[in-house]
Amino acid sequence: MVWILQLQPVVSYGLISTFIVVTTTMTQCVIFIPKMLKHNLVEEQSQTNASKSIENATNSSVGLDKYKRRIDQLETEIRALNAKATTCCKCKINSTSVEDINI
Repeated sequence: MVWILQLQPVVSYGLISTFIVVTTTMTQCVIFIPKMLKHNLVEEQSQTNASKSIENATNSSVGLDKYKRRIDQLETEIRALNAKATTCCKCKINSTSVEDINI
């Protein structure tokens, strides 16, 4: 075999080039295919988790009610502070209320 490769450089070049291409391709497949499979698996799991979170959030009216009650409490507190601020004689506060301010 060595004798044939030494006598015919074109065949030698072809065999060595083919060997390099095949081994390089195999190495890349061994490295990157598991990474791609793992990435796809993680992506599917994250999408599944995200959809479950969305379903839980939309189906959980208890959690939403809790936040709505908290918002109502804060709005009531804001109105009370507004009323207190506008009736204060010592403070020189502009009569603009929180509801008038566009954020």
